[in-house]
Amino acid sequence: MSLFMNGAGEGNIIFGDGLDNHKEMGIKNDFFDILVANPPYSIETFKPHLKLLENKLELIDLISNQGSKIEVLVVERILQLLKPNGIATVILPDTFLSSTQSSYKATRSIIIKNFRIISIVKLGNSTLGKTGKDTIIFF
Repeated sequence: MSLFMNGAGEGNIIFGDGLDNHKEMGIKNDFFDILVANPPYSIETFKPHLKLLENKLELIDLISNQGSKIEVLVVERILQLLKPNGIATVILPDTFLSSTQSSYKATRSIIIKNFRIISIVKLGNSTLGKTGKDTIIFF
């Protein structure tokens, strides 16, 4: 996770697992006013390699050890990290809107209950380079 804005004073770049808390680096829940995320998609069998030392994510129980939906954990993490009335933007695969998988359903429920959606923008499959994935941006 990194925070840097050109011309906005000194940047504070933090290297670490963005799903975990990093208290020694000053990262904690309810910390950010603004958060922008472009999580990885379709990372197969990531769960057995995930080592959360200082954080608990409830949606992790909806993902199998062979699962690939790491982006749902990023949405839950955004909720943890934002201050009340904070602003978030996140890029997700467009299947996020229509998938019937329990992890996506639960994540959509988190969004509806905890965020005010300003806009959803659908991008074409060549917008993010050669990934070939159709994506959406939640504001």
